[in-house]
Amino acid sequence: MQALSTGYSQQERKAIHEKSRKNLLWLGIFSIIMVFGGFTSYYVVSMGKRGWISIELPQAFWISSAIILVSSLTMNFGQSAVKKGNNRVASWWILATLVLGISFAAFQYSGWMTMIDNGLFFAGPTFSASIGMVYVVSFVHLVHLVFGLGALGVTFTKARMGRYSPDNFLGVQLCSIYWHFLDGLWIYLFLFLTFFK
Repeated sequence: MQALSTGYSQQERKAIHEKSRKNLLWLGIFSIIMVFGGFTSYYVVSMGKRGWISIELPQAFWISSAIILVSSLTMNFGQSAVKKGNNRVASWWILATLVLGISFAAFQYSGWMTMIDNGLFFAGPTFSASIGMVYVVSFVHLVHLVFGLGALGVTFTKARMGRYSPDNFLGVQLCSIYWHFLDGLWIYLFLFLTFFK
């Protein structure tokens, strides 16, 4: 590591560090895309099988979709405030994103409860691949969202402490990229499950 650091200026080392962290994030995002690509491929193949049940997504999923779209806006406002050097305003926007993310999770849970109340169980005699896929893709997405909530919590704390500046906002940028990805991924899944029955 010492040999690497002596060959570059501080600015060059910072650029290399930022690029490597972004590349790792994009690699992780690509891996997640592959997982959900497999899920949706399985769903399409299963549509022609016997016992397929066409289901309507619960209203709570529609509400959660609107919430996560709004959360992308608040995250953008937070990142913009950091770039302007206003950590205090940024922290409030990031906190708003965190609260919206938790609200999204709550409505996802509400959607599952609605499905259960309607007799659409993950297992048992009424099970269908369509029902199972709604539970699986929404749950796996929610697991990834939990990591996003953790990242938002850390980013909020650092913004409150004034750790970011117009020249140093990589943490906010990485958090924002991941959060927008989660947003886009859910909207894709939601539209897929809505129109592919």
